[in-house]
Amino acid sequence: MAGRPQKDPVGGSAAINELVLLLRGVTKGATVRELAERYEQMGGKTTWAEYRKGTRVPPRHVVRYLIEDRVGDAFTRAHLLEQAEELYGRIERGEGLQLPDPLPAEPVASALEAEPPEQPAATTPVPTTLAATTPEAARRRRWALALVATVVVVATVGAFLVHVAGRTAAPAAGPAPAPPGRPSATATPPTQVGTADRLYAVAPDHSAVLTWNGGTTWTVVGGRAGTLRTGRGELLATDPDTHAVFRYEGTAGSWTNIGTPGADFAVGDGCVYALAPDAGTVLRWDEHPGTPWRRIGGPAGHLYANGGDLFATGPGDTGGLFHYNATDDSWTHVSGPAAAFAVGGHALYRLASDRGSVWQWSGSGEAWTRIGGPATALYAGGAGLFVTDPVTGRIVRYGGTPDSWTSVGEAGADLAVGDHALYRLASDRGSVWQWSGSGEAWTRIGGPAAALVTAD
Repeated sequence: MAGRPQKDPVGGSAAINELVLLLRGVTKGATVRELAERYEQMGGKTTWAEYRKGTRVPPRHVVRYLIEDRVGDAFTRAHLLEQAEELYGRIERGEGLQLPDPLPAEPVASALEAEPPEQPAATTPVPTTLAATTPEAARRRRWALALVATVVVVATVGAFLVHVAGRTAAPAAGPAPAPPGRPSATATPPTQVGTADRLYAVAPDHSAVLTWNGGTTWTVVGGRAGTLRTGRGELLATDPDTHAVFRYEGTAGSWTNIGTPGADFAVGDGCVYALAPDAGTVLRWDEHPGTPWRRIGGPAGHLYANGGDLFATGPGDTGGLFHYNATDDSWTHVSGPAAAFAVGGHALYRLASDRGSVWQWSGSGEAWTRIGGPATALYAGGAGLFVTDPVTGRIVRYGGTPDSWTSVGEAGADLAVGDHALYRLASDRGSVWQWSGSGEAWTRIGGPAAALVTAD
């Protein structure tokens, strides 16, 4: 720290301590307060103090960004980047990396109810916009998460989600399009819903990421997380401190840092799309080691991906919706402005600007078909299209033909549509439910959560 001598680093290995000394050299003359203010998207004073002590290993993207930002001499900068890579390699090979001890899991129980509570949500919704400065395109690297050992919480009367304090993987930073564009061909919702999907939840205090095992059991697979994004079987999470993006590798505690902060993210077939923090550029990352992020478009408002299709709204969500053509990085206008768009199950839907009607895209040009009346919100996935009725407040499901809708139950704080089923977070966020696929019958499968997502 500037103005006072620093003690020797206390990392768990020689490689970590060498990395700490490198970071101290790059940040020499700056206090932790100054670092927290200049690089606020990468952590507060406590985080920077831990980085410079060695009690927390700084993520690769943080060190690379500091070197790029603070080292003016090109030769020195290149040497330090190479040295940092070598040190991370030694750390990742297991040279004494020590993860912080997790706090014990604390099951949070609530009584099993016939219907989910109807009280207003007690928690503030998770923000979807990240305000940060984007470092140079990040390379795909494995990030050692300070994760708790797998914890399975089994409920004897009802289900429980758990609060587990730990370090979680974070999401990547991104791109933006010139004008964006199109959803896939019209799809008819399946006639039966009920099989289990890959369902993920964020603990109420954002201390853990959990996956549903079926029945009433959940397993912790990650530590602290900000927001989650899914698609094509992939799960992305953002770090609540740095807002960097991480991809789940399918094993508890195994996450890969794929990028830095961004305004929005979407997952496609074998790739991830991102909107730069200033919403001025749309980027694409192909899921191969060493592949850089590349620009595929200009300013945009929001990204939607569905298999091989990417759509984006114009800047500030004005100007309507555009479809991306990967063959020549071009964008085609497919819709004017709308209150909301939803894509899933190989179909694209929109809610009129006045929320007075629901429409489905034809799959070509700007041709749309009106399929329903007023709605509050849209939710789409392989299990079909669901909307909330502004009059009754209930969830209704599209039957596949215009004006064919069926009530499936009370709305909640959040809905997640999987390939096979519909999931609901109760209005007070105190319980998670799965729709039976018939009538208005629901089964309680979990306890409190901040958010739900499914990986189709």
